[in-house]
Amino acid sequence: MNVEFLFSFLAGAAVPIFINWLQRKDERKKFELERKDKYKLVAIEKRLEAHQQAYFHWEKLTSVIHEKDDEKRATIFTDAREFWFSNCLYLEKTTRQEFLVGINRVSNYQTLLAIWKSLPASEEKNHQHQILLNDWESIFKLGDIIQQDVELEPIILKEVSTTGFDNENKV
Repeated sequence: MNVEFLFSFLAGAAVPIFINWLQRKDERKKFELERKDKYKLVAIEKRLEAHQQAYFHWEKLTSVIHEKDDEKRATIFTDAREFWFSNCLYLEKTTRQEFLVGINRVSNYQTLLAIWKSLPASEEKNHQHQILLNDWESIFKLGDIIQQDVELEPIILKEVSTTGFDNENKV
């Protein structure tokens, strides 16, 4: 009888301990999920800001493609590279890759254009012309890539009318 009493006592004591352990485990899991959600929110804000800045730098890069002032060009390239190194982890994958390539394309464009102009009419000149056209398209396509990578769902305001039907207004 003592053994049964002891077994019942231990089983009765183990149940609340086990329940308490499960509750703590759930609380830890909830805490971790909340923490990750907070990090995600901060990352979303940083990502949006990084893409906005990438778009700004892209526009500045396009403005110096044919710029003759080497100092001005160098400043724009340096600023764009510094931006990229400071923010590349916040950029979406395609923007991260294409932005750095875009800096190099803009940087090399005048040189490639001068080489193309100096070549005599030939198959090589046609090939270099196609490279220039592809680079030009890629440079200007970067703005669209940045916008597409950061595209957010539109904000929808719902109004409940007196008729009971919802009216949606997209902002």
